[in-house]
Amino acid sequence: MRLLWHRTCVFVLLGAGLIPCAVATRLEMSQRDAWREPDVQIFTGVVSDSRHDDHTAYHSVRITEVLKSTGDALPATITVVDPHFATTAAIPLQEGETVVLYATKKAHGTYESHGEIHLDAPAGADRLRGLRLFLRLMAVEDKARQRKDCVAAWNAKLSDPEKHSVLDAMWETRCPDYTDLLFDIAKGHNSPPIRSWAVTILASIEKTDRDAELIGLLDDPDYDVRRQLLVLFGAHNVKEAVPRIEQLLEEDLTRLSPSDADALREKAREALDRITGKDPSPYWKD
Repeated sequence: MRLLWHRTCVFVLLGAGLIPCAVATRLEMSQRDAWREPDVQIFTGVVSDSRHDDHTAYHSVRITEVLKSTGDALPATITVVDPHFATTAAIPLQEGETVVLYATKKAHGTYESHGEIHLDAPAGADRLRGLRLFLRLMAVEDKARQRKDCVAAWNAKLSDPEKHSVLDAMWETRCPDYTDLLFDIAKGHNSPPIRSWAVTILASIEKTDRDAELIGLLDDPDYDVRRQLLVLFGAHNVKEAVPRIEQLLEEDLTRLSPSDADALREKAREALDRITGKDPSPYWKD
């Protein structure tokens, strides 16, 4: 299960001093992981009731639609148990709201949610449309038809969650059929997360004679776009990118945070080592 928890440290005022204590910060499961994990069900529902004791919350959710099933029939109403109530890792469910849940069945017929889409929030409808689109594309069994459907599904007028879902499906079904479209997305006027995701997918597909077209994008102000370009240039051994990468190492990167600037320079050095053959190991391609 790819459910991640991040441990951090906070300070609690107790008596005369500050006492550190560790808390967990919850990172939600992605729709790709929810689709991959065989024991995860995806469904929409309404939170009809919420109650809690000192440490645990119990949310009653009335199921309205099953989007991905494990084969087991869902009851009309389920109980989502949150053992992290009143912490930074709490599941953010409110009585009366409509949600999409990525959930697994636990002991005694209860459920645990690993990710939520809050449909009452402004962006919720776009995320649900994106999820539906992703699940529809992934449900196509014929691989050739699936690849064609992924390309046909792309539309510049889609919302970012819908675009991200098309790219998610392309990532899961990576093949050279997507190359030309991914170049257009990377070089177009899409948001930085969409462009960086397109570059990431390109980096995982075989080298093409178009790779050098992306060198100019190293001028992009977005950290993720530039980082993923460096991954691509190293993965595809794009020798034409060497002068620009060397220039990047000398650039003033104060527009970025110090940690991002350091990470970008490190990724540039790794790309140069990869291209020049100084370090052929694959560790850098993360």
